[in-house]
Amino acid sequence: MKRLVLTLILVPVSFIALLPLLSMIVLSFCDGRFPSFPWPGWSLRWYHELLGDGKLLTSLTRSALVASAVAIISSVMGYGSGYWLARLPRPVGEKLMLIFTLPALIPFILFGYCFSDFARHLEIIRTVGAVIIAHIVVFSPLSLALCYRRIRQLNSDVEDAARELGASESRIFLQVTGGQIWRTILASQIIVFVLSWDEYIISWFVSGFDKTYPVQVRTMLESTMSPEINAVGSVIALTSCVLMGLALFLLKRQ
Repeated sequence: MKRLVLTLILVPVSFIALLPLLSMIVLSFCDGRFPSFPWPGWSLRWYHELLGDGKLLTSLTRSALVASAVAIISSVMGYGSGYWLARLPRPVGEKLMLIFTLPALIPFILFGYCFSDFARHLEIIRTVGAVIIAHIVVFSPLSLALCYRRIRQLNSDVEDAARELGASESRIFLQVTGGQIWRTILASQIIVFVLSWDEYIISWFVSGFDKTYPVQVRTMLESTMSPEINAVGSVIALTSCVLMGLALFLLKRQ
């Protein structure tokens, strides 16, 4: 009975939540610039125009490069910090992890404003590097939390046995422990990549002329309502869904 009630609640709520996304995907195949009834017809016209839009494709590539750098650096920092915190006494490790994850709890608009002022003093404002640093500060705590929780679940006797057999600390760190939680590390990279790729508020504060994809789309919305936006939004949304599904699969297998 509880499962039935939960299903009856979740199905309409999920449908309402997905309705804007489904509408965007349908409208991306509309042949006319403005959707109307009767339906003007189905077409891949706006996807072809997307492939010819240099600015939008450049911003997509830039966002992918930024997100890749953020994902790799965040996973390295998250795994290293998580490994260190997991080897501390549990109360100490839990408190320190809570402190390290505080940046992720700051509202993005507040963090973006404060970081833009900080970046201005460092003379890196309006650069891609500033976006990468800001995203690392915000999203690396997610990698830290995932790696820390997973390492806490491991049997530490395996590491002690490796030490007795002559393994160095670096080999234990990279192969023994890292080999057991590689799926968690990869999943954290994917999740951080998706979050960084789609992030708008912080990027808008610090990106400058080298705009990432969300900032470029926001700029387009100020001057036009081209259905191209529906096309690129559909591609990004479906890609993000696939990547998040892969991350959840890896975490479940882990």
